[in-house]
Amino acid sequence: MSEHNCKQVAAVKVAVPFEPTEAQWGGLARDIVWWMRSYPSNKHTPATLVEHLGNLGREIPAWMGSEVELKRQDHVISKGTIAVLIYKAMLAAGPDPVTPAEVIEAVDWVDDFIARCNGDDRGACQSVNVLRQALSASQPEPDPVVAELVEALGSMTCAYRMAIQAGHARITALGGECDSVEQMLADFPDYTKAVELYKSKRSERATANKQGGGAA
Repeated sequence: MSEHNCKQVAAVKVAVPFEPTEAQWGGLARDIVWWMRSYPSNKHTPATLVEHLGNLGREIPAWMGSEVELKRQDHVISKGTIAVLIYKAMLAAGPDPVTPAEVIEAVDWVDDFIARCNGDDRGACQSVNVLRQALSASQPEPDPVVAELVEALGSMTCAYRMAIQAGHARITALGGECDSVEQMLADFPDYTKAVELYKSKRSERATANKQGGGAA
């Protein structure tokens, strides 16, 4: 699978444009609709979805693996869950939230603009100072490298599970015998450790960003 960058859907509220951008309607969301129209309804299973996205070179996002209905490769996914997948795909492709650092930069620009309009260099007004102090005291931004590694871990565990599901589906479809997906995953303890670590780190980030008023 190619290395598409796909943001993970936040566990807290996010701000998105009222009119979807091309990145939102033209990415993974459209690929899911394409999958729906390429297979009969009785073939709308996790196995065919993974196969379809793989053929398009689309990386499976980590949040998709957390959907209960996608944990059984031969299960026909309900229309409600498909709608949720499209919704989350569009959220994940939304624009990045404004960071405190960007707001501080904007405040500095306004401060400088006011000074120049007044024809003096008397410094910031009290309102600007209050804003600057409040933003400076906000939660520090997480290390972007660590955040990227956490999301990469989630994508890898999700892709591994999907690959096991697809392999199981093909083997059994050809009449072969195979251990259950859950058994094969249980036989690989590092997978369980990776999933638990990912969930733990995502929970920590969501809590920290919620307290700071940001998005995960």
